[in-house]
Amino acid sequence: MYAPERVRTASPYYIYDAQVELRSKQSVAVTIVYCSSTQIIPRDVGNALAAHYETATFPQQIWLLGPSDTKDSLHAAVNHSDILDRVPAITRYYKAPTVVAATVDIHGSICLHAESPTTLDQRASEAIFSKGLVNIFRSHDGVINASAGYHYVKPSGKHSDAFLRTANVLKYGNEISFIAVALLSHLPDPDIQYIYTDTASINALAYSLAEIIGRLRPESPRPSIDSFGSYAGIDGAFEIEKDTASIALISASTSGAIVDQIERSQKLSRLRQVILYFVGKRDDSIKVLCDLTQGQAPLGYMNPIRSWKASDCPLCQGGQSTVHVGGDQFLPANPTVSSRMITAKDAPEWLSPLMKSVYGYGVVACHTTVAGSDDPFRTIFFDLSPVIEAPENSDSDISNKLSKMLIRHIPAATKWLVHLDDRDSLLLAQRIRTELSDLGVRLPDGHIVNAKDLITRQRTSLGGGVAVIVASAVVTGRSILSLSRSLRRAHEGNPLLFLILVGRMQDEAQWKELSVNLTYGNSNPKEHGLFCVESIHLPPDSPAKGTPWYEEAKLWRRLRDDAVPLTRSHSVEELIRSIEQRLEVLDTSPAEGGLTSSLFLRASIDGGMQPLLLQTQLCLLGLQLLRRSQYGRPGPNTSGRFSDYQCYSA
Repeated sequence: MYAPERVRTASPYYIYDAQVELRSKQSVAVTIVYCSSTQIIPRDVGNALAAHYETATFPQQIWLLGPSDTKDSLHAAVNHSDILDRVPAITRYYKAPTVVAATVDIHGSICLHAESPTTLDQRASEAIFSKGLVNIFRSHDGVINASAGYHYVKPSGKHSDAFLRTANVLKYGNEISFIAVALLSHLPDPDIQYIYTDTASINALAYSLAEIIGRLRPESPRPSIDSFGSYAGIDGAFEIEKDTASIALISASTSGAIVDQIERSQKLSRLRQVILYFVGKRDDSIKVLCDLTQGQAPLGYMNPIRSWKASDCPLCQGGQSTVHVGGDQFLPANPTVSSRMITAKDAPEWLSPLMKSVYGYGVVACHTTVAGSDDPFRTIFFDLSPVIEAPENSDSDISNKLSKMLIRHIPAATKWLVHLDDRDSLLLAQRIRTELSDLGVRLPDGHIVNAKDLITRQRTSLGGGVAVIVASAVVTGRSILSLSRSLRRAHEGNPLLFLILVGRMQDEAQWKELSVNLTYGNSNPKEHGLFCVESIHLPPDSPAKGTPWYEEAKLWRRLRDDAVPLTRSHSVEELIRSIEQRLEVLDTSPAEGGLTSSLFLRASIDGGMQPLLLQTQLCLLGLQLLRRSQYGRPGPNTSGRFSDYQCYSA
């Protein structure tokens, strides 16, 4: 049965990771914990970090960052046992990350309070804030993309197939406060009396900025906050106070034209205007808090968004309809829903070889439980034991690939097998020992070692010879990275080889980062070997959102509850019965090995509910696409009879 729904609760901490270049020109991996309140509870900080490191790589340092009025609270927190003792337990015991207090002053400068206070230069401070701002924007889908068949008409009158909506990212108070603190360095002076916004949907940020200014500079006047309503307000009756105590916050822009319009119509200098998020080619005279443009900003990842005048719009000329983005909230009207047929062209290159390797062996399980895991429900779980230890599966493609890799790359000088602390990795190490024995390489007794013993320093060293680090599957890389750091001490001066059966990192960039860290040695960047039998890329599980089938079950319960009060007709009875049948499958499957043949809603054919038959390559592709959003993509109707009830499909 299902555990209670896990919903993200309000938290005073915003956590993200960044590479920080200090004054010594040394680049340091840092986890930033932004604390918006002076009331800091060390135990809660430790819990927040533990949740963060479920999917993040361990850093070299952890900074507790807050406005300068939180300095005393930050100092107390970094020296509290709930953090000092907890950090090694949730990261690593050997060379655990150091925890440092850091504050932001009224001018937006960051000061580290370690052995002696150190103020970061402007470039480093901006880089830290930029990383956090980009992370917030990406995690909350600040880009609204048009679907097939229509495009948008923006408030400026230009046509586009996408637009930025900053209101989408202003979800949590801790993140809003972080954005407000990032704005401090962009204020012409701290004595602001008027804050204007282009849309009331970002007024929460303006109020947070006013609060931060009041906390850091109590003698400053409390600014008034108003929205001028974008282009319509600029050219209308609204009038901006033009004295030196005004500032305009513009939610987003793809051209900067609104800055010129405000300067021309309202006579407010562009030096007193700040665009929060920007994508496109811009004039250096325009103030931008966070530039998302690829190739223009260090952390930019978006190509410029195309836009056209109405008379030159190729989308209109191609027959697409328009949706106007209007009102003070910048909301699109008249949305259009369209379906898409997934074809083989949508499949990533790794999908077909993987399915050839594992199909028919019970390796892939969906919506299943994992014993001993902090997250009991997994969207996609690889149980590799059938192809590792079962003799009858020795002819499987993945098993043959493993055997060939052992022959080619595992040297006769191998003396140690160190496996990650999970059942499949132990089985893999035992199989490697057997195959090495068949090849004439015999390991002494006791030379298969659990990585946990090295990471926790229950075992401080290995003997000489080659050590092969064995992992059945790698998802985030945290465990194998911690092990590699421990082995550089416990097996110093001896070769290391990393053998991974399935690497299922989030993307190619994450896999490359892991590869560089594992192979990097004292003498050259590729001192150690890394071999992976199957490398794939899948989005990580999200404990806060649950699996897509968990969300599907929630939908069916709502629909069932809505249908029960209706007049008891044959069609309603049949509908409720079908929903109950689907819910039974979804409720019982996690404890019974997960979903196998019932991933999708059955179709009503000839009076019976028939399973949806898909080619094997499409199954995992569907799951990959489904995990990219919380609820999946609405699919076509499975039955004309139940046309109002869309099923979750890939």
